[in-house]
Amino acid sequence: GRLQALYAASRTTYSAAAYVAPYSVNLGDEISLTHPRFGFSAGANAIAVGIVEEVTEGRTTMDLWK
Repeated sequence: GRLQALYAASRTTYSAAAYVAPYSVNLGDEISLTHPRFGFSAGANAIAVGIVEEVTEGRTTMDLWK
């Protein structure tokens, strides 16, 4: 059923740093990842599975599951 559909496809985890408003990304949010490498030039959707907020620097590092 549902778990089989979730784990049937091969998944990869990526780490991405971005400058976003503090606390605007939550675990489980779908993020559009755009980068000139790794085939993401047109953008690819990924799920936020880890978030580290550096509020004083305005930077958020996310672990994304695609």
